[in-house]
Amino acid sequence: MNQRMLIIEDSMDMRAVLEVALAHGSECAVRCAPSRDEALTIIKDGWWPQIILLDYHMPGMSAPRFLSELRDLSGPRPRIILMTADSNGDVVASRLGLREILRKPFDPEKELRSIVPFAASY
Repeated sequence: MNQRMLIIEDSMDMRAVLEVALAHGSECAVRCAPSRDEALTIIKDGWWPQIILLDYHMPGMSAPRFLSELRDLSGPRPRIILMTADSNGDVVASRLGLREILRKPFDPEKELRSIVPFAASY
């Protein structure tokens, strides 16, 4: 496994779809968190991801607060990709200081290929 990816998504179905897509040839170790609070716990416990897929619309901790707390932790800065169905997703991402966005709905296998390495055999 070359990279670690943390999927932060409150939809159990979406988490499952992303996990299945990544399990088919991806060179990533994947963990999922149903909340931003749980994601921070995973990271604070020492599992630091290189890539984070961050759902924007979730209950609980806000995206800006999550990003602020993540920045306060010592460790390498992960690549953060915002997932949203908002038509103004680019504006939302920009306000959060993020450059990458996945617009929902998306084809997980197609979109994930541009984000993470996949084995040539897939």
